[in-house]
Amino acid sequence: MSRRPSEPVPRTVVSAHPGPVLAGRRCEWRFISLPSSVRGMRQDLHDVLDDTALSADLVGDLVLAASEAANNAVEHAQRPTEPFFDVCVEVDHEAVTVTIRDHGTWRQPRVPTVRGRGLAMMDALAQTTVTAGVRGTTVTIRCRHTALGPAAG
Repeated sequence: MSRRPSEPVPRTVVSAHPGPVLAGRRCEWRFISLPSSVRGMRQDLHDVLDDTALSADLVGDLVLAASEAANNAVEHAQRPTEPFFDVCVEVDHEAVTVTIRDHGTWRQPRVPTVRGRGLAMMDALAQTTVTAGVRGTTVTIRCRHTALGPAAG
């Protein structure tokens, strides 16, 4: 059975918690490494972050940074051991942390381009670390509790 381009890309929900995401909550997803999967990732992440004490602006910043990391995972992961990228969001008393991980090796752009500002943008939006290795690249995006608004009700 073939999938129409307008249909959502299948994903695997590894762990999800219904209801408000308060301290100590964690959600994980696995998405097929296709550009169209990033849209679904953004929506799922937005849904979870909307139930935190983050302001709408900070939610938008985290979703934008995670979207850039996911696009990089799809575009730059070469010879992946698994054709997926994984997303995890954790909310604790100190921070909200979003992690995006691919399962391939990094591929440098083949031709010079005006692109390549994604890492700087992610770093401007939130505390961002990138760890690249032979088993994949992990991008960790973190918003500390000092950036959180009042406690969620």
